[in-house]
Amino acid sequence: MIIPLDFLTNSALAKSVDISTDCPVWPYLAYYTYKSKQAFNELRELSDNDQSVIINGFLHNLTARVTATANNVLFAERSILEKTAPTARVTVKEHYKILRNTTSYLHDILTAYPELDRLLETISHNFFEQSLRLAKHLICDKNALSKIANINSFNSLKKCEVSEGETHNGSATVCILTFCNGERIVYKPRNLELESSMSALLRNLSDNAGGDYSEWTIPNYIIGSDHGWTQYVPQLPAQSQLQVAQFYKRSGFLLGFCTAFTASDITSDNLIAHASSPIPIDLETIFYNVLNIDSIPKEIRWNATQTSILPNWTWKGTDGIGVDLSALGGLNEQYVSLNLYQHIEDKHGNDSFGMDGVKILPGKNVLYFKGRVVKPWEYYKEITEGFHCVFQLIEKRKESLISSISRLSGLPCRYVPRATATYHYAIQCSLHASLMSSSENRRAFLKKILDNETAPAIGFLEAEIQACMNLDIPYAKSQVGQLEFFEPCYLGKGHLDSLEYVDGLTNSVDYLRNLSTCRTAFETSLIKNTLIAMQNMYEHDKRLTDHEFRQHDCLDNIANQSLDSILHAVRLAQNRNVEFINTQIIDELSTNGLWLGFHASPGGYVEYSELGDDYYYGLSGILYGCILAGQWVAISKDATHDLLNHVYTRVHTKLTNPGSHLGGLHFGLSSTILPLYISLKFYKDNRSDVLLSMYKSYLNDVITDSWWQKYFWGNDLLSGSFGTLTVITRLYELTNDSEFSSLGKTLYSKIETELSIVNGRNTVTFGKSITTRDDGLLSGISHGVMGCAYAIFYFYNTIMQSESIHSVFLDLLNWELSEFDSDIDNWKDYRRRSADSSPGEFSWSHGLPGNYLALRYFASKDIHEAITFLDKNPPNKLFTFDSLLKRKRPVNDSLCHGAYGLLNLIKELNPEALSDYRTYIWANVLNLAEYDTRELRTRSADPLGLWVGKVGSLLGSIGLLNQKFKFPFLAHEMKLI
Repeated sequence: MIIPLDFLTNSALAKSVDISTDCPVWPYLAYYTYKSKQAFNELRELSDNDQSVIINGFLHNLTARVTATANNVLFAERSILEKTAPTARVTVKEHYKILRNTTSYLHDILTAYPELDRLLETISHNFFEQSLRLAKHLICDKNALSKIANINSFNSLKKCEVSEGETHNGSATVCILTFCNGERIVYKPRNLELESSMSALLRNLSDNAGGDYSEWTIPNYIIGSDHGWTQYVPQLPAQSQLQVAQFYKRSGFLLGFCTAFTASDITSDNLIAHASSPIPIDLETIFYNVLNIDSIPKEIRWNATQTSILPNWTWKGTDGIGVDLSALGGLNEQYVSLNLYQHIEDKHGNDSFGMDGVKILPGKNVLYFKGRVVKPWEYYKEITEGFHCVFQLIEKRKESLISSISRLSGLPCRYVPRATATYHYAIQCSLHASLMSSSENRRAFLKKILDNETAPAIGFLEAEIQACMNLDIPYAKSQVGQLEFFEPCYLGKGHLDSLEYVDGLTNSVDYLRNLSTCRTAFETSLIKNTLIAMQNMYEHDKRLTDHEFRQHDCLDNIANQSLDSILHAVRLAQNRNVEFINTQIIDELSTNGLWLGFHASPGGYVEYSELGDDYYYGLSGILYGCILAGQWVAISKDATHDLLNHVYTRVHTKLTNPGSHLGGLHFGLSSTILPLYISLKFYKDNRSDVLLSMYKSYLNDVITDSWWQKYFWGNDLLSGSFGTLTVITRLYELTNDSEFSSLGKTLYSKIETELSIVNGRNTVTFGKSITTRDDGLLSGISHGVMGCAYAIFYFYNTIMQSESIHSVFLDLLNWELSEFDSDIDNWKDYRRRSADSSPGEFSWSHGLPGNYLALRYFASKDIHEAITFLDKNPPNKLFTFDSLLKRKRPVNDSLCHGAYGLLNLIKELNPEALSDYRTYIWANVLNLAEYDTRELRTRSADPLGLWVGKVGSLLGSIGLLNQKFKFPFLAHEMKLI
């Protein structure tokens, strides 16, 4: 029996396979070619040309896959070679050449890493079997292909393109075949009966709608028992404005169709923009199983946003910003700020494997017109028209449609147990050289990543692990109407809890039967608001709303203004915000307990979805802010108390079910505890004791977990482990509960192991995903070293005074102080997403104001370095109108990085500056107040959150109008109300 390594030890065998390649692990290509040619010779019905095209198509794809799989090991071996070779550095190409020409060296490497050898042989053998499978299906089905394309038995193959995407079921993936007459068809190695049936239903409904919806290009299918063929449809730009309008009407129609029939995962990869036709190319997840928990309103369990056609920001990194992978999105290049293990090459040509963020290129399937990407938010009316059109058709044919889809029960379909990105991440990390010497070690590593309580699938873990062991994305094959599924290749079975989930067919029938005017209005509202958020996401650098500032405010020639008139405008804006917030929390947001709304990330990116619980922009921060504001203005106490109950229920549920990220002071489960505890104490609610007891238990489970780091988004104050340390410290200070002291000490001991030595100092790095600095460092209070210094010092000063902790604090502080640039009187901004790093940001979150606040706290505790800095850089020098002229002006009214946050910080640091009316003009207060006092904001994104949103801006205005009010910018300032 021939194995790949035989091609290294048997020269005659190697010569018998004529392949020309620079692939470093070429024996696996030789093995594939050898087996394929032998097997294909038995296929008399397939011409030599067609055999060659199929074999070469798979060989080309296999080359890329085996090279990528081996790269981790080859990098490690190249590093070893460089230490022993005469030359100091060996390039990748040079190393590949050495491997290709020195069979003994390559043999030694492959035998030293048996798991790599097993994996490469498995993939190569799988590719042999999949290419043979395709060839046999082509022979059997070729005459039938004329039903979907201009192909007959005499047409020979010209090209076989094997998808570069994910594989399933033994390296099976989609292939595109091109024939010599130019015709192209798509081969899919799975049953397509459900997709064919639902595509036919979509065609039937659109033809019945007539007008702009008829003559919609929707592919036809040929169905086999375990495979199928479909028409190839290329991306095409719109040729006229009429086609653009038709495209978005049909997109709305498709959105309604997918909503009614519970179709999920219609992302940018699964929709082709073909002139006036949006074409769904992967409907295998239609009738998708959905949550069925009574505590979650039906509108949240399933709605139009969950189809993935509408913008939906996922893969959020430590900066709180996600990416849009929706069918209507992916309009431009995006950046994922998650630290992902990958091959990295710097600007000097040096390469390594490490953690970094990832760029996602613009979607290949977006609609173009006259060479430009069309903006979906400009076609809101067309999208909603199409959505209403299909719902009107459904209303007329409700019973017949229910009967039609009920007959589909039992057809093969797919369930996705967890985000496929999780599998990709697990697989990529498992290719590390240290895991390639043992299958057992690699399997244990994959189990560690995948074995958590957040995955809903029960009993499917072993199948997931086995699939990932062979670089396959696990495939949960199910049947329409069932909650059970199985892995056809890896033989594992799983199911969903019937008490928590309902099958997609039942959900669709229920949706159709209960379709009402109110539900349609709700879905329409979702469409409208997600498109508004989409515009803000893609055009956030231009303006955050559709409001045009009408105030002439050239700072070179400021017209005389009275301070009283400015504060009067602020008061009017405050009154408007009180009305707005009351309306939101009494009526709009709390309808049916949905709590849907806009929220903004630290970078100003706005999205519309269910509001989370976070302190930064979620419900716990809104609750805390409303109670604070209620001491000064008329915020509804009843509505606030209702909100308290809602937040408590949500947080209680998360504390009861392990798996949620703890995060830090502003994002994650930890961020909810302080504001919720203070709110419960304000209402004299005994549930405050239950909350703390549950939080302590959750904390203990996290910090005793061998992989405790997975519960945090990095190490910063905002969303990382240092933020949770700060929450624990403040809770100890408020309660004097010794358990918090013990938990804090344990967490600190964990954090200490994560510190790095940079230039002789203990410090904390943040990863290349969010910083442009080679050393992985960032300054600032929210994401940077200053925030970590604050967390350590607060812990040291309150819970555990020791020289070693104080030394770590000083290392962090001294690094931050060393980064201060006296030329700009600020810290430079090295965040990946910062548009301009030279003048630095100027806000609480980044730059001088937030850092200055922390330094003032340190100075109050007699920290010499902080005192020296403040003496050298006094506030009456750094926070005056003249100094503000060289800063970026605020473009929003937020506390985090906007006008009200800055002005309240200036009030605290240099109050005399607020007696100069020009300071308010510089901060854009009049422009922002003018916007806030408009009566109609129908096309604007209005986040309600605390740190970025209207609750925060309300508190900011209270701070400007009332000398006694002070917003707690730092955790130790958060007091019982």
